[in-house]
Amino acid sequence: MLPLTQKEIDDVLANIRKLQFISAPLSGLTEHLLTRYEGSHVKPNYRTQGQSLTSMKAAKDRCQVIDADVNKGQPSMVDLIGPESALTPYANLLSFDSKNYPGVPFKPVTHGQMFFTKLNLVDKFGQATCIIEPKPRPRPREINDKRPLPPLPPTLYPCISDFLSPDPWKETKKLNTVYEEDKNDVGDKHNWPITRFVQLTPSINQNARINASFLNASPNGKAPFWHETNDDIHESPVFGWLVLNYQDQGLQFFCSDGTFYREVRVGGATGAVASSKWLPFDPPSNGQDTGNRQLDEFIGRVTTFNLSNPDGTDDSFAMYLRSLFDMINGAIKNMPYPPSDYAAFANSIVGKPLALVNIGWSLELQAPPLKYQNT
Repeated sequence: MLPLTQKEIDDVLANIRKLQFISAPLSGLTEHLLTRYEGSHVKPNYRTQGQSLTSMKAAKDRCQVIDADVNKGQPSMVDLIGPESALTPYANLLSFDSKNYPGVPFKPVTHGQMFFTKLNLVDKFGQATCIIEPKPRPRPREINDKRPLPPLPPTLYPCISDFLSPDPWKETKKLNTVYEEDKNDVGDKHNWPITRFVQLTPSINQNARINASFLNASPNGKAPFWHETNDDIHESPVFGWLVLNYQDQGLQFFCSDGTFYREVRVGGATGAVASSKWLPFDPPSNGQDTGNRQLDEFIGRVTTFNLSNPDGTDDSFAMYLRSLFDMINGAIKNMPYPPSDYAAFANSIVGKPLALVNIGWSLELQAPPLKYQNT
């Protein structure tokens, strides 16, 4: 957001209706990436006023060969389309020959940048104006053509939010765009970037969901190395517990059965110090072994992992410990508050226990993966 003074805010509110500004949804972009076309086109059915949707006889006759092999006596494929004919395949609507377009137009997953090369405004009376000056399209180039790239076509510089703006390239002031621009590092007095490119964030262009499952390591150490937690045999995915010690700026680690193991605090020569195991209690009968290799590895990373800065230098180990500390604090803020009776117990002095578990993530599509619709 731009830092405006109260006077500037009042000036904007007083003159906002004088701004020549047009806002409209950018619909249809995803469908074009999926090589599907929406808009005015010939449909295989029609609707008579006061009646239901009727399939055209010409369309049913053309689909008889397909219906005979696929439906085998069921309703015609045209009848099954019904009202779902707003989207049609690209087919040969646009030409994507391999010589001039070596890439694949079908984009099931989006991540990249776009800019406008053609934008026309048409009012309700049919009057139209070209926002971008129309010019002849450059001739197609050969794939192995080594000549410099032609200049970008005329375009416009949209008013985009910081969510859709390209990110700066490392420590430079220029934006990380597909084509380097002279204007994308020139802003107003608030240093707001000016660029023709719009950043498209990563997204899957069909309905999908993410599934999460608790996992446990396989006891034999062979593939598959992980398996889903089995509730029928009361198998627990918890391999340890973690409690924040606000007084000492430390993390207290417990075994899966709740036995205190050790604590990691901020301080010392390296910035992160791990206490002795099991203190102040006596070690269990199996000595210094927790019986949980993963818990030991996690504690080792907390005390030996450091963050790298953009300039190549490393922070102290305490920076990673504090970052983990702050991440847990941020998560606790979104948890429901404990009842007032909780303050009567001694463990209210420290933070809430945090379970350490293994979780596996999987992506599930609502329907079979989409395929290209162009010929």
